[in-house]
Amino acid sequence: MPRKSEEDFVRNLKSNRDIESYFAVFEKSLKVAKTGDKFVAFKLSDRTGVITAICGFGDKANKINDAISVGQIVKVKGRVQERDGGCNIFIDLSTGGKIESCVETDYELSDFTRVSEKNRDALMKEILETISDLENSYLKRILSAFFEDSSFKDKFYNCPSAQVVHHNYIGGLLEHTAGVLTICKSVCKVYPELDKDLLLASAILHDIGKSVTYNYDRLTIEISEEGKLLEHVIIAVNMIRDKITELGDMPEDLSMKLFHMVLSHHGEVENGWGSPVSPQIPEAFALHHADNLDAKVKRSVSQLGDW
Repeated sequence: MPRKSEEDFVRNLKSNRDIESYFAVFEKSLKVAKTGDKFVAFKLSDRTGVITAICGFGDKANKINDAISVGQIVKVKGRVQERDGGCNIFIDLSTGGKIESCVETDYELSDFTRVSEKNRDALMKEILETISDLENSYLKRILSAFFEDSSFKDKFYNCPSAQVVHHNYIGGLLEHTAGVLTICKSVCKVYPELDKDLLLASAILHDIGKSVTYNYDRLTIEISEEGKLLEHVIIAVNMIRDKITELGDMPEDLSMKLFHMVLSHHGEVENGWGSPVSPQIPEAFALHHADNLDAKVKRSVSQLGDW
C-alpha cells in the first residue's frame, strides 16, 4: 500500500506549496463566507496532527459536504497556505483542486492513527507507583480502587485528552495526567507546606471524566452524549462520589476538598473555561496552573497545524 511522503505529513506543512496527499477527515462543517457563498471547512488529520482545509464555494459546497464523511480517508489536491502563524490547505476546485474518497488499497492506515509518542507503560507505572507511595490511606484506597478496575484502567490508558485542543490522540489522557502529576511533584518541592497527597491524588483524578466523555477509534474522536450533557468535570466528580460511596469511609472534609480540586481545576469561574467554582485552597491553585501549563505548553511545542 502507498505511504504518505514525509514532507506531506501535517507537522511538515510549514510553507506555501502545492500538495497532493492523503488525509483522514477528522471534522467537517458547512459554513457561509462574508460574501454569502457557502463553503466546507474540514479538519484533516494524519498521525502527526490536524490541519484545516477550505473547499467548495457556492453550489459545489453542498455536493462536497454530502459526498465526504467524517472518518473517511480522502485524497486532497490543493495548496498549503501560511495563515495566522500556522497553515491551512486551500482546495480550489476551479483550478484542478479536489477532495475525494479513497478505498483501503489507496493508503496505509498507520499513517493516520494518532497515538501518544510517549512510553505509555512507563507513564502508567509512574502513576501506580505514586499511588503506592501515598501516605493518606483514604486517598490511596480510592485511587487503588479505580486503577485496580481493569475496565477503567484500559479506558484511561487509551483515551484521548481532548477532541482538538491538546493531547488529542490515543493515550493523550494518560500522557496529560502524567505531565500534570510531574509538575505537581515539582510544586511540592517548592512549597513543602502543601498537602502533597491531596495534590498528587487530585492530579491523577482531575480528568478521569474524560474516560467516558469521548467516543473514539483509530481515526476519529467524538464527544459522547454524556460528555455533551454533563462535561468531563462533572462526570469526574460523579465517578469519585460513586467510588467514595462504594468504599464508604472517607472523611467528609477530605472528600469535599477532593471534589473542590476537580471542580476548580480549570481556574476562576470568570475565565469561562468550565470550572463551576474557582480555586479556594492552595492545592487547587497549584493543580489549576499545572493543568493549564501542561495543556498550553503541549499545544505550543507540538507545532502541528491546529493541535
